[in-house]
Order: sequence, then structure tokens, then C-alpha cells
Amino acid sequence: MSDKKVLGIAASPRKEGNSSTLLKIALDGIKDKGFETEFLFLQDYNFKPCIECNSCIKTGKCVQEDDMQKLYPKLEEAIGIIFSTPIFFYGIPGYAKCFIDRFQPYWARDYVLKEFTKYKGLGGMIGVAGSKGEMVFKSAEVTLKYFYESVGFKPFKSLVFRNVGKFGEVEVSMEMEFKAKNYGKDFTLFLRNI
Repeated sequence: MSDKKVLGIAASPRKEGNSSTLLKIALDGIKDKGFETEFLFLQDYNFKPCIECNSCIKTGKCVQEDDMQKLYPKLEEAIGIIFSTPIFFYGIPGYAKCFIDRFQPYWARDYVLKEFTKYKGLGGMIGVAGSKGEMVFKSAEVTLKYFYESVGFKPFKSLVFRNVGKFGEVEVSMEMEFKAKNYGKDFTLFLRNI
């Protein structure tokens, strides 16, 4: 199954931040199971917010020309996505939300143009928060659930870590590394059954 790609999307502003590091470890676990992986750092791409022009409701396509034209095909080719994110004010970072909002054309294809997408794969989340709050990941999980469903991915369980606020904290935690590697392996087990 090496021709099946799992896309890791790092939403952190820091390429070597805790959530990005955990994502890379999870992708290693996925590689161990024979899948191809790609690490995608959102800050490497230039794209604008959705301008809500509603053109996509008629055409199923976005009128804006920017780096989203490079990103749309990556999701279309993937059989799985894992989105890793730090939590800012109980939600995902703004640039990551901007990315998600630009998938409005996919929502339009399903719910307005009635070109319904069957589940073609699986979408997971790795979250890291400095807070210990019980609801700290809820907003991110709900956002990603509906994003995944709009682009044809069945939502998978999340792997979350509270009270992780220091840069590089993952690198000194064998427990977090172990959980991230196993998350990747578990992801492939469910992926094979989609």
C-alpha cells in the first residue's frame, strides 16, 4: 500500500514546535505500516482568507489564485490526513482556520451542488495545549470534524496533550513520543477498513 498517501498538516507557526514534532513521529508510525507520508507545513504556503464571494456555490471552485491551488490536489490525492495543532485561545491558529475556510468549494459541491462525496479516507487530529482545561480541545475537534466531512474524510479519534507549554517539551518526553507513534499505527488500522 505504499502508493497510498497520508498527509500530515502542521498548523503550528513553528515547524519544530511540539505539535509539529508529534505529527512527524505519528507519520513515522504510519510509514512503519507501509504507507507513504508527506509533512505539510502550512506557513510555507501563501494563501488568502475566503472572501465569501459565493462563486463556489455555482461552480464548485474557488476564484482566488494563490498557493491553495497547490494544496487542493494534495488533499485530493491523500487517503488520510492528520492535522496537528497547538491551541490558541481554545481554538486552532488563525492561519490554519484560514486554510480550512478555503475549502468552502468542497462544501458547496456536497451540500449545494449535490455532488456528494463518499468517505475516501480518514482524518485525525493531534492537539497540544498549555492549558489543563477540560474543554480546551473541543473547538478544534468540532472544526476539524466538519472540515473532514466536507472534503470526504471520516473523522478519527484525537490524540491530545494538556499542560504542554514549553518549546521542545515533546523531545524530552518518551511517553508523548510513544503515544504519537502508536497513534500513527492505530490510524493505519482504521484506514485499511475505510
